Amino acid sequence: MKEKQKRSPRVAIAFVLTTIIILVTVSILWAFVFPRHAEERGLDSWRENYRWDAFFEYGYGDKDKEAFLAFHDPSDGDYYYSARSTWFNTDGVAVLLCWLTYDDPDVYASAKASRLNYVAVYSDSFDGNAEAFGFSFCFSRTPTDAMQHSTKKLQHEAFGYNDETRTLVFVGFDAHGKKERAYAALADTDYEAFLSHYYGEWFDWENGVGIHLPE
Repeated sequence: MKEKQKRSPRVAIAFVLTTIIILVTVSILWAFVFPRHAEERGLDSWRENYRWDAFFEYGYGDKDKEAFLAFHDPSDGDYYYSARSTWFNTDGVAVLLCWLTYDDPDVYASAKASRLNYVAVYSDSFDGNAEAFGFSFCFSRTPTDAMQHSTKKLQHEAFGYNDETRTLVFVGFDAHGKKERAYAALADTDYEAFLSHYYGEWFDWENGVGIHLPE
């Protein structure tokens, strides 16, 4: 009986190199094609993990967001946060929206006034505003401001109110890399388009009402 022919060293090396190439290719595809994704939902999460504090740094403070909700108890509302980024963190975008609707006009007026008072006291931090879909918005930071300090970092924070629907909204946006630059710039040039693009899934801007997504 003939002995089994030994595998050539060249064949073994080729096999190992091919395996390495396949693993590297899969890793690269996974890193860039399948991004990391994290999300939070519900007002309880907003109380605990609100990532943009521009409108709560003073007056209530980071630890007093529960107090804000207690003092200005909404009849309806929700919170959504979604963040996606590549595994090597070359590109990423995080968006946040909290909306609060009030049946009681006095409670709504108090909640709205508390945030506008903050804007008035700390107006140096607020450099822009916009009207969109019946909402009046106050900005704490726009993408243009962020791009003046970094070519890769884009940030936007806003607080809005709609007296007709007695609704408050808190908007957060944070992106890095160049992928979101064109869409993020809409916050400066076409705010309605910016809101529709990033937050249309969570809020019916045309009718000024929030959307409760199924669990």
